[in-house]
Formats: sequence, structure tokens, C-alpha cells
Amino acid sequence: LLTENNEDTFRSIVPQPNYAGGGGSPCIAMRGNIIVKAIGNWNGYNFITAVSRDNGYSFPQIAGTAVSGDAAAGDLIYNFAAFHPQNSNIVYIGKFRFDNIQTNDTFTTLSRPIKAMWAGNGDIVYSSNGNIIYKSTDKGATWTTPYPTMADGHDTHSVAVDPTNQNRLYIGSKG
Repeated sequence: LLTENNEDTFRSIVPQPNYAGGGGSPCIAMRGNIIVKAIGNWNGYNFITAVSRDNGYSFPQIAGTAVSGDAAAGDLIYNFAAFHPQNSNIVYIGKFRFDNIQTNDTFTTLSRPIKAMWAGNGDIVYSSNGNIIYKSTDKGATWTTPYPTMADGHDTHSVAVDPTNQNRLYIGSKG
């Protein structure tokens, strides 16, 4: 659903984009008339990126962005989508970074899926693997591990970043 009139009403996005037999959307980012979302099927965790540049009237799928995995095992590649707060041409979704989303579908596949972005500088992004938190200061091109490893059994599922302090993180974990 999409609201365009100060939240007074919602309109359905029809036809609902579909991939691998499903139309689920684990993450969505929107800026202006551009909507970037993952679509797919939770059974077998099969998803692909789709981009609308017409306010949700069509969602062409982006070749090369399909992923499969085991959600129960934590293979949640698509659990974050956001536009860079300082550059409206850049959007992150899962492990993909689009650097000119306003006009084309060219993307970079990152070595790690993005889990969070610092609002103060959209070049600073975060990822995780089990109980290790990763930080990148160059839009996901390279990664460091500046934070202590969490105790065994505390696998990271989500990361929130303090909007005023890039090193103050809140971790949603299993364990």
C-alpha cells in the first residue's frame, strides 16, 4: 500500500510484483517517486530487488540481485533498504548498492549485507556475521571490525545506530 495524500488514504500497488511465487517485501526504501524493494517468497527465502520509478505503478526486477537462503539459519540478505541521507542517487538494499538509482539499474554487489546506516553520513554502514559487527566508512567497499565480539550465542539480527554517534549501536540479537 502507498499513501500520497498526507496519510488520508492508501492505494494498492497493483499489480503486486511477484517473484518465486510470492510478493512479500522484507524491506522497502522510498524517495520521491522511486521505490526500491525486495520481493519474493518467504518459503525457501527467494527474493530479488525491484525498482519503481513511477510511484509504484510498475516494478521491474533487477537481474543479478536474486538471492536464496535459509531464513531460519539467519540468511537474511534482504533485511535492510535505505536511501543515502546525503545523496539521493545512492540506495542500499541487502548486499547491493545502487549509485545512480535516479536513472539506471547499475549496482555493486557488496561482500556483506548492510544491516544499518548512520544518518550523519550515509557512507558509513554496518553489517554482521553471527556475533561480529562490521563497519564500513566507504559505502561497503571495505570492512573493519572495530567493536568487541559479542558472547557466543548472541547472533546479530538487527543493528540500530545513534543518529548523533556513529559508534553507539543497539544490537538486536538471538541469545
